[in-house]
Amino acid sequence: MMSWRLRLLLALFLLSAAGCAKSPAVRLAALEGEPAYNVWTERTGRFTFVTENCPSERFRTGVCEEVAGTRNPAYVEFWKYKQYIPARVTIMYGAVPVSPWHRSEVSFAIVGTPGNQVRCESIRTQIKKPRGVAGDDGDIWADPCYGPFYFRHVPPAASEAARPAAR
Repeated sequence: MMSWRLRLLLALFLLSAAGCAKSPAVRLAALEGEPAYNVWTERTGRFTFVTENCPSERFRTGVCEEVAGTRNPAYVEFWKYKQYIPARVTIMYGAVPVSPWHRSEVSFAIVGTPGNQVRCESIRTQIKKPRGVAGDDGDIWADPCYGPFYFRHVPPAASEAARPAAR
């Protein structure tokens, strides 16, 4: 007969081991020493992006496909840029706190776009400074594109392919 402490320890071990399963894209990318990425289409459907994390559904349409990063140029090419996110700073104006929005050098997202450098630059230059942001740091809130990087689509695992589609 097992004591309640032993049962609790066994249950905790099984729960922690269940979270350790890696997807096929993560395993394939790890073989080449590259990260796994997520490919998704933004809300208007005009642009496709590559990021390390999936955004919430309010920013994208459809699914967020996990892909494996690779160093092989035979696969899909993409370029990355650093997009700044507005941040707030609290300044005391006498006894009144003022919190203007500004461009923070520590608050940013690394975003990739499939295609060549010219395509990346054409998307990057459309990222304008948000309204209401203080400062004279230019209109474009993204650094120049750098790369190239590559990713490959990963077929679903055999267990996922055998599962019937939800209706």
